[in-house]
Amino acid sequence: MGCGRSKSAVPATPKLGSGYGVAAKWCSWEEVQAERRSPPHYVSIRPIHSDPPLRTRRIKVRTGEPTLRIRAKLFDCPPHGWPEVPPPCATQLLLDGRALNEDQTYLQQNVPQDALLLLSFDPGVKLVIRVSPQAGCELTVWPQESLLNVLTRALKRVVTLDTEAAVAALSSTWYLSRTGGSLEMQHLISELELVDGDLLTNDARLVGTTIALAQEEAQEATDQSQDLSEGHASYSLDDDRVDSPSVYEEPARSISPLEQL
Repeated sequence: MGCGRSKSAVPATPKLGSGYGVAAKWCSWEEVQAERRSPPHYVSIRPIHSDPPLRTRRIKVRTGEPTLRIRAKLFDCPPHGWPEVPPPCATQLLLDGRALNEDQTYLQQNVPQDALLLLSFDPGVKLVIRVSPQAGCELTVWPQESLLNVLTRALKRVVTLDTEAAVAALSSTWYLSRTGGSLEMQHLISELELVDGDLLTNDARLVGTTIALAQEEAQEATDQSQDLSEGHASYSLDDDRVDSPSVYEEPARSISPLEQL
């Protein structure tokens, strides 16, 4: 079996993970080297259930790598022109109508050169997630995700939080503002009956607050912060931006499955 990842139960102590919704499956050094030496392979991938239909992308993989890896890459860096791609826990690759095993390789599953693979996933729900009136983000979530994975992805987007603060936020009690009910980390999104625009928060002050009011308060707080810091902010234009490639190349260095993802 190829090295990759497999689905995992939610840990008892929350921690800031990858946001993939799947847990690491380690391989031996020999397995990693064998994967790196395996021949290059091209597949064409197209999301299904998209309206309008999206352009098919031809992507380079290796015959000895698990099919889960390309789903992680598409999540991290969707090709140009594609919408947001769900995390690997919420996607499947289909070949002639059958789902590919995420831990097996293309060679093991007889995926031919230039095969057309369909990327399948359910519709998402757009949420607003707040850790305070001033800090939060909007996020599309999918039915197969756990609340832990959703909050992990959200907290990675809240730039005002360091890792320690983000982990502390994961350990706190979270609420669905619309109902005031508390949420459990192991709950799947499909179990929570969420609708577009729902507000999730660990700030008890925001429970029962409408999203419009929460956004208004956040904007007021941002404006006040900008007024206080006016004249002291510095900006840099030297940001490193990388355009999403239409063809993915293998990593220059591949030591472990985690690094390769």
